[in-house]
Amino acid sequence: MTNKQIFDKAIVKAVKNGYHKGWLVPEAGTYCEASNTESDGACVYTTIFDHDFAKAFWGEETAFGGIKKVGGKFIEESILKEYQYHLQQMVLKKEPLKYLEKFL
Repeated sequence: MTNKQIFDKAIVKAVKNGYHKGWLVPEAGTYCEASNTESDGACVYTTIFDHDFAKAFWGEETAFGGIKKVGGKFIEESILKEYQYHLQQMVLKKEPLKYLEKFL
């Protein structure tokens, strides 16, 4: 799948889950109102790393929550929502759109 196809499908999925910030979703594809997705990669990356987009794409269920013992007491480690975990993973990837593709 091309990056444009991945991006279009990701937007469609997020819009179906309530994401609507700055997007039109005509039957022929998706278009960023601010710029053309084919010529302006900044629009793509601004969108996929947006927290509202990520919440709609992955959801807000708890993905990670740990408890560890420190000095005889149990303490809670950081708790991440599903979207927060995936944003962290995606930012580490050389090709973040390919990471998104796995969840379409």
